[in-house]
Amino acid sequence: MHGLWELPADIDIERYKAALAQTMTIFPTAAGRLRKYPDTKWGKGDIYVDLNNHGIAVAYVDDYETEKLPVSEDVRE
Repeated sequence: MHGLWELPADIDIERYKAALAQTMTIFPTAAGRLRKYPDTKWGKGDIYVDLNNHGIAVAYVDDYETEKLPVSEDVRE
């Protein structure tokens, strides 16, 4: 799942990392990767969550120069 979240204020990065780590202990499948077994002549391969301990990719960007989107505007791909 790809997503972009624009927050209205700065966040405390250390607090965010601690909260994310705690959340992953409760919901470890959220940190896994969706994988699919190969299709065979007997049927399509099942989808499963690969618990690979690779974590969640997060990027934090300070950008004060870009024009902000109106809160009511919905942006989709």
